[in-house]
Amino acid sequence: MKLVSNIPIFGLALSLLGGFPLPSVAQESRWGSPDEDTVKFIKAVEAKWASSACSPQPDLKDVFADDFQGTSPTGRRYGKEEAITTDTKSLSRDCQLGEVKVRFFGDSIAVAYGAESTMTKDSNDKETKRCLVWTDTWLKRAGKWQIVAAQDTIVPCNPQAVLRALDYRLLARSVTQALLQYPRLTGRWSERRPALSPRLE
Repeated sequence: MKLVSNIPIFGLALSLLGGFPLPSVAQESRWGSPDEDTVKFIKAVEAKWASSACSPQPDLKDVFADDFQGTSPTGRRYGKEEAITTDTKSLSRDCQLGEVKVRFFGDSIAVAYGAESTMTKDSNDKETKRCLVWTDTWLKRAGKWQIVAAQDTIVPCNPQAVLRALDYRLLARSVTQALLQYPRLTGRWSERRPALSPRLE
């Protein structure tokens, strides 16, 4: 009799415990070693994708998930079909894959961080170098690694050359002129105006 009377209380306790979330296990993350087979595979696929602007790469269809979604440098979304298709009427040349690093999050998610460059022609048929940095997300499904997402960004091909090309004198002059305009805009005129450096004249 005692056992029977405790059954409803025991059932109530179990149902209440079921309402509390169980502690979650954090996903371990680590950088992949260049010697790992999975890292080698991911880098080989990324090299093929980088080369697809220069020549068709039919093998890519097997490594892109059907629900793949990419984001182009202009912010436009695209799917698997566009990702694996090469426009043979406007091929680039000298497709180069830069450094690629792979980070694993648990056993089934990997993120590849890389860079690439190509020589492309613009609408005026002028050839220029185009450089990208990108982040590709890989997912392991049923024992098979596939790309499920990608984000590309166009960057200067030689950041140091861009920095050297900047005219720091003009930049400093612009800052100085802005400081001189501040009192007039705010109504706080000062009788003493800072003199421009002779090096900025």
